[in-house]
Amino acid sequence: MSTALLSVEGVLRKENKDPIPEGLMLFRTLVLNYRVVLSTDSDPKEIEHWLKTNYVFDYATVLTSADFYEDQPLKLRHIELARKDGKVMLYIDSDPDMCAEALSQNITSILFASPRFFQSSREIKPWDVISEEQIKQKQKVAELYARYVNADGYRFE
Repeated sequence: MSTALLSVEGVLRKENKDPIPEGLMLFRTLVLNYRVVLSTDSDPKEIEHWLKTNYVFDYATVLTSADFYEDQPLKLRHIELARKDGKVMLYIDSDPDMCAEALSQNITSILFASPRFFQSSREIKPWDVISEEQIKQKQKVAELYARYVNADGYRFE
């Protein structure tokens, strides 16, 4: 049976450990046709508890934070370990860089994007800053437009 490597963070659960329902549905669909290996940066006890709590059972194995070398990124190490047990046919992650890396290794990749999950490592601008920027942009457009319109309202260049 072909192997699918699925990232837990961003696909099955959010950063606050809440489950992502669409990710769980995807997982339950994958286990019908693939040997599913889970990849996580959590410690083994914590992830086992979370998986049992959320009724995630039919996976082959879980690769955790204990399964890596210090000089190698965790997810790359997990891809390498999953390949040792057989051909990895599918890689699913919410990280576009890791999906690109898997593609470069000849692994079909699915970028999982859910409106219920976004990585908080990206800086999110406060609404006030966005509003101020919008006002500045409107003023710049008005100034540019004013250069090309005479007093009678006719446009000239």
